[in-house]
Amino acid sequence: MDLSVLIVSFNTREKTLACLRSLAREADGLAHEVWVLDNASADGSAAAIRAEFPDVRLLEEHENLGFGRGVNRLASRAAGERYLLLNPDAELKPGTLQELLAFARREPTPGIHGGRTVHADGSPDPDFAWGRASAWSTACIALGLAGLFPRSALFNPEGVGWRLRNGEHEVDIVSGCCFLVHRALWAALGGFDPAFFVYGEEADFCLRARARGVRPRVTTRATVLHHGGASESSLAGKQTKLLAAKRRLMGLHWSHPAAALGAALLRLHVVLRAGTFTALSWADDARFGARAREWNAVWRRRAEWLAAGRQAHTLWSAEARASARGREEPVLR
Repeated sequence: MDLSVLIVSFNTREKTLACLRSLAREADGLAHEVWVLDNASADGSAAAIRAEFPDVRLLEEHENLGFGRGVNRLASRAAGERYLLLNPDAELKPGTLQELLAFARREPTPGIHGGRTVHADGSPDPDFAWGRASAWSTACIALGLAGLFPRSALFNPEGVGWRLRNGEHEVDIVSGCCFLVHRALWAALGGFDPAFFVYGEEADFCLRARARGVRPRVTTRATVLHHGGASESSLAGKQTKLLAAKRRLMGLHWSHPAAALGAALLRLHVVLRAGTFTALSWADDARFGARAREWNAVWRRRAEWLAAGRQAHTLWSAEARASARGREEPVLR
């Protein structure tokens, strides 16, 4: 079998169905299988998938396992030579799947490959590839320089997707939105670190792969429409998860002094935004009040996201590896 497509969904019924429709069109004639793990959605996602796509292998969970653990469970059951991790709010553009597979097959060794993403209106989405985070890049984000100068390699070194031209490129990190990985490499690295609930899994995986000499690559000839943020309605909830992922990545991949500096910069990031929006809300609460309340909520939850870095460790435990293999059995339909 050429390919196993792995999709983890959570309350994204209509977008998941649109994703599966695009996949059915693009995978026609390809030896493949499609797996979906539904993370206890409350919007009828599982029933809708069963009704419209009876051939999809569907795992229904009774709790939200998060993205990393969900993908690990699917991968432990998949039979394809390669795994395509696809967000449920993504849709494959015509020719994308064949282009992506051809791109990967040209590589002599098992690797990681991705395509570019675009927004629903067709405008470029630069988040299909990232640079490795550093103390400098974290400072630039905290101080707002990355947002002011998104195309600058100096002030936004992580935002490489802004600067890549058409063609094929080596990158530090391929977005998990459309993430093609050879099963041999997946097995060698033990899958995703299950301690990442959502966000950061693909960054950790790519950095571990690069430590073994693997060079992740993207091609702009494979295009995916990405709606983005479909399963996260709260800014405070999303930012808390993002910050926790950043802290864990620092704990795993940075030196202890650098990680301590990184934690201070993340605090600064939140304080500046909470303070700025609070000050603006005094003048115009209708425009800025909600953002002020959200960022203040992120600050109040700082113990939660700061703890992720302290819990990080460079070697997984036996329990973590067992979880990555998907030892527990969900309901299979």
